[in-house]
Amino acid sequence: MKLREFVYLFGLKPSPRTYGYDVRTADLGPDGVVSYAQWLHPKAYRCEVTAALIAEHRQFVRPGDFCIDVGAHSGDTSLPLGIAAGVEGCVLAMEPNRYVFPTLQANADLNRKIANIVPVMAAATPEDGAFTFSYGDPGFCNGGDAADQSWLRRRRMLTLEVQGLNLNELLHRDFADRIDRLRFVKTDTEGHDLEVLESIADLIRKKRPYLHCEVFKHSPSERRRDLHAFLVAMGYDVHLVSDDGGFRGRKVSEDDLCAVDHCDILAAPKKGVALAA
Repeated sequence: MKLREFVYLFGLKPSPRTYGYDVRTADLGPDGVVSYAQWLHPKAYRCEVTAALIAEHRQFVRPGDFCIDVGAHSGDTSLPLGIAAGVEGCVLAMEPNRYVFPTLQANADLNRKIANIVPVMAAATPEDGAFTFSYGDPGFCNGGDAADQSWLRRRRMLTLEVQGLNLNELLHRDFADRIDRLRFVKTDTEGHDLEVLESIADLIRKKRPYLHCEVFKHSPSERRRDLHAFLVAMGYDVHLVSDDGGFRGRKVSEDDLCAVDHCDILAAPKKGVALAA
């Protein structure tokens, strides 16, 4: 345990720190020059919007498609998905952290002429309500629902009250006209990706979207195996997202997921597989 974390035990926690964002530009070639917001938290992922990144997303997302980004953070995935889907498409971007949410909103606002990103400040949870998420720094960079994991392991002593929404109910209430074009779902929820996918299992069976998930570094082997088993049972091949950004890397097994520290996976629907509703 670090010294500052030991001090937190006695209630001597620092005041929250708020970071703004910079607006940067990127030349995407045929797509022109786009602007995007970069969150200025010193530990935040430094995203770069490139033509290669957009081309990678276009292998899976077409103009007019509907995409879901759960755990959208600053929008580093929402924006490439939005550009690939175009203004006629839509990206639902869910992020419960009110400290990073303004950057996500800025990425939506800066690109309304080329992308239709709908930010929602909420987590995808089993039911609607208020939830307590934990974070490791006063700027609230990365965190999530740690109710089922020991703080001695996660060492995240700072908490944030967030809103939770049931994803299935949200989709049928506010995006019913988009569901038929569901094409891509990304989840990055600090080890709760399986629960999010299970909450929309019926839609996954019917619409067969690509699924881009995080395998969180603190997730135990049992949870990793359950995630892989769910995807296979739903008729998907599971691929490792390569370090160079290629989505459809080598196929991986349950044992492979247990052997890595932290990774992203892409689940691609098997050709010719049609599951019963």
